Amino acid sequence: MINLNDEHTAPATSQPILAAVRAANGFVPNMFRALSNSPSTLTGFAAMLEANDSGTLTPLERQIVQVTASVENQAAYCIAGHTTFTEMSGLPLTPIEAIRKGRPIADRRYQSLVDFTRAVIHHRGHVSESKIEAFKSAGFDDQHILEVITGIALKTITNYVSSGFNLPLDHEFQAHAWLDDKQTEPVDTPKVAAG
Repeated sequence: MINLNDEHTAPATSQPILAAVRAANGFVPNMFRALSNSPSTLTGFAAMLEANDSGTLTPLERQIVQVTASVENQAAYCIAGHTTFTEMSGLPLTPIEAIRKGRPIADRRYQSLVDFTRAVIHHRGHVSESKIEAFKSAGFDDQHILEVITGIALKTITNYVSSGFNLPLDHEFQAHAWLDDKQTEPVDTPKVAAG
C-alpha cells in the first residue's frame, strides 16, 4: 500500500506540484498523489511531462503513444486516465478506443505511430531499420522518434507505479475503466490507504 497524499499531507516540496495539478485538472489524480511520496520522483516526472507536452507530436499523438504503451503493459489505471484526459481535451476518442480494443486505426499516420510505439517496447529500443523507415514514411522524423521514447519512458514510470501499488481508479476515470479481453470487471480496483 502507498499513501495517497493531498496538498496538505504530502511532503512540503510535493505540495505546490499537487496544487498545480489540481488547478489544471480540477482534481489530483491518484497517480500524482502516490508519486508525491517521493518529492524527487514527482518533481522529475512533472518536468518530464511538461517537456513531453511541448514536443512536436500533436496532443492526440501523445495520447496515442501513452495509451499504446499502457495497453502493452496492461496498466488499466493509465489506460482509463489517458482516455479520460483525451475526452476532457476535446480530442477524438476513435483512435484511443481502437487501441484499447486491439483494433487497427484507419488513419495510416496514427496506425504507424501505434506500430512504432509497440516495436520500441517489444524490442526494448532495438528497432529495425525497416521499422524506422516505415515510421518515417508515414510523415515522422528523428525528433518524433525521440518523443515516442519520451512518452514510453513516462508511461514506464506510471504503468509500473499503478500496477505495483494497485492504485485505485479515480472517480473521474471510472467511465473509461478498461476491461481486457479476459475480464468482466474493471482492472486496478484494490483499496489503497489514503494519506
